[in-house]
Amino acid sequence: MAMETAHPRPVVSVAILTRNAGKLFEQVLDALHAQKTDWPFEVVVLDSASKDGTDKLAEQRGATVIPYRPNKFRFGTARDTVFSHCRGDVIVTISQDVVPAAETWLADLVKPVLDDRADVTIGEQTVQPGAYAFYWDYHGS
Repeated sequence: MAMETAHPRPVVSVAILTRNAGKLFEQVLDALHAQKTDWPFEVVVLDSASKDGTDKLAEQRGATVIPYRPNKFRFGTARDTVFSHCRGDVIVTISQDVVPAAETWLADLVKPVLDDRADVTIGEQTVQPGAYAFYWDYHGS
Protein backbone atom coordinates (compact mmCIF):
# COMPACT_ATOMS: atom_id res chain seq x y z
CA MET A 1 0.00 0.00 0.00
CA ALA A 2 1.04 3.58 -0.39
CA MET A 3 1.43 6.19 2.29
CA GLU A 4 -2.11 7.06 3.38
CA THR A 5 -2.01 9.80 5.97
CA ALA A 6 -5.77 10.31 5.63
CA HIS A 7 -6.51 6.60 6.25
CA PRO A 8 -8.88 6.22 9.23
CA ARG A 9 -6.72 3.49 10.83
CA PRO A 10 -3.07 3.46 9.76
CA VAL A 11 -1.12 0.48 11.09
CA VAL A 12 2.18 2.37 11.29
CA SER A 13 3.03 6.01 11.93
CA VAL A 14 6.35 7.44 10.77
CA ALA A 15 7.20 10.38 13.06
CA ILE A 16 9.73 13.00 12.03
CA LEU A 17 10.96 16.08 13.92
CA THR A 18 11.92 18.86 11.49
CA ARG A 19 13.45 22.31 11.41
CA ASN A 20 14.73 23.76 8.13
CA ALA A 21 15.24 20.27 6.71
CA GLY A 22 16.48 21.52 3.34
CA LYS A 23 16.62 19.80 -0.03
CA LEU A 24 17.46 16.35 1.37
CA PHE A 25 14.02 16.23 3.00
CA GLU A 26 12.48 15.95 -0.47
CA GLN A 27 14.37 12.67 -0.91
CA VAL A 28 13.18 11.49 2.51
CA LEU A 29 9.55 12.13 1.55
CA ASP A 30 9.99 10.57 -1.90
CA ALA A 31 11.49 7.44 -0.29
CA LEU A 32 8.59 7.24 2.18
CA HIS A 33 6.07 7.53 -0.67
CA ALA A 34 7.86 4.69 -2.46
CA GLN A 35 7.50 2.27 0.48
CA LYS A 36 5.76 -1.01 -0.33
CA THR A 37 3.67 -2.33 2.56
CA ASP A 38 0.65 -4.58 3.00
CA TRP A 39 -0.94 -2.04 5.34
CA PRO A 40 -1.65 1.70 5.41
CA PHE A 41 0.81 4.04 7.09
CA GLU A 42 0.94 7.73 7.83
CA VAL A 43 3.73 10.27 8.12
CA VAL A 44 3.51 12.80 10.96
CA VAL A 45 5.92 15.74 10.95
CA LEU A 46 6.46 17.97 13.97
CA ASP A 47 7.91 21.15 12.50
CA SER A 48 9.80 23.52 14.77
CA ALA A 49 9.29 26.91 13.08
CA SER A 50 11.04 26.13 9.79
CA LYS A 51 11.75 29.15 7.63
CA ASP A 52 12.68 27.19 4.48
CA GLY A 53 9.26 25.74 3.63
CA THR A 54 9.87 22.32 5.23
CA ASP A 55 6.37 22.38 6.73
CA LYS A 56 4.71 23.30 3.44
CA LEU A 57 6.66 20.65 1.53
CA ALA A 58 5.63 17.97 4.04
CA GLU A 59 1.97 19.02 3.75
CA GLN A 60 2.14 19.03 -0.05
CA ARG A 61 3.58 15.50 0.06
CA GLY A 62 0.72 14.24 2.21
CA ALA A 63 2.19 14.32 5.71
CA THR A 64 0.30 15.54 8.73
CA VAL A 65 2.21 18.59 9.96
CA ILE A 66 2.10 19.68 13.58
CA PRO A 67 3.45 23.22 14.16
CA TYR A 68 5.77 23.32 17.19
CA ARG A 69 6.98 26.60 18.62
CA PRO A 70 8.08 26.15 22.21
CA ASN A 71 10.03 28.80 24.13
CA LYS A 72 12.83 26.25 24.53
CA PHE A 73 13.21 23.18 22.32
CA ARG A 74 13.59 19.84 24.11
CA PHE A 75 13.81 16.56 22.20
CA GLY A 76 11.87 14.58 24.82
CA THR A 77 8.94 16.99 24.84
CA ALA A 78 9.01 17.28 21.04
CA ARG A 79 8.93 13.48 20.64
CA ASP A 80 6.09 13.19 23.16
CA THR A 81 4.18 15.80 21.18
CA VAL A 82 4.66 14.14 17.79
CA PHE A 83 3.86 10.71 19.26
CA SER A 84 0.59 12.08 20.70
CA HIS A 85 -0.50 12.85 17.11
CA CYS A 86 0.42 9.41 15.73
CA ARG A 87 -2.49 7.03 15.15
CA GLY A 88 -0.66 3.86 14.13
CA ASP A 89 -0.29 0.76 16.29
CA VAL A 90 3.47 1.05 15.71
CA ILE A 91 5.50 4.27 15.67
CA VAL A 92 8.70 4.53 13.66
CA THR A 93 10.81 7.60 14.25
CA ILE A 94 13.46 8.87 11.86
CA SER A 95 15.52 12.03 11.58
CA GLN A 96 14.70 14.57 8.90
CA ASP A 97 17.87 13.63 7.04
CA VAL A 98 17.45 9.84 6.97
CA VAL A 99 16.54 8.55 3.52
CA PRO A 100 15.09 5.02 3.57
CA ALA A 101 17.43 2.95 1.40
CA ALA A 102 14.93 0.48 -0.05
CA GLU A 103 11.23 0.27 -0.92
CA THR A 104 10.82 -2.42 1.75
CA TRP A 105 12.62 -0.49 4.51
CA LEU A 106 9.47 0.25 6.53
CA ALA A 107 7.91 -3.21 6.11
CA ASP A 108 11.20 -4.92 7.02
CA LEU A 109 11.72 -2.67 10.05
CA VAL A 110 8.31 -3.25 11.64
CA LYS A 111 7.71 -6.89 10.60
CA PRO A 112 9.10 -8.36 13.87
CA VAL A 113 6.82 -6.04 15.87
CA LEU A 114 3.72 -6.75 13.77
CA ASP A 115 4.48 -10.50 13.97
CA ASP A 116 4.67 -10.16 17.78
CA ARG A 117 8.29 -11.38 17.80
CA ALA A 118 9.73 -8.09 19.13
CA ASP A 119 8.65 -4.98 20.98
CA VAL A 120 11.32 -2.74 19.44
CA THR A 121 13.54 -2.79 16.35
CA ILE A 122 16.26 -0.47 15.15
CA GLY A 123 17.59 0.20 11.69
CA GLU A 124 21.11 0.93 10.59
CA GLN A 125 22.05 4.30 9.16
CA THR A 126 24.68 4.38 6.46
CA VAL A 127 26.28 7.63 5.44
CA GLN A 128 26.52 8.63 1.82
CA PRO A 129 30.03 9.65 0.71
CA GLY A 130 30.68 13.25 1.70
CA ALA A 131 27.63 13.38 3.97
CA TYR A 132 27.36 13.52 7.75
CA ALA A 133 25.93 10.99 10.21
CA PHE A 134 24.72 13.02 13.17
CA TYR A 135 23.54 16.52 13.98
CA TRP A 136 26.45 17.18 16.33
CA ASP A 137 28.96 16.15 13.64
CA TYR A 138 28.19 19.28 11.65
CA HIS A 139 27.10 21.63 14.45
CA GLY A 140 29.80 20.70 16.97
CA SER A 141 29.16 19.02 20.30
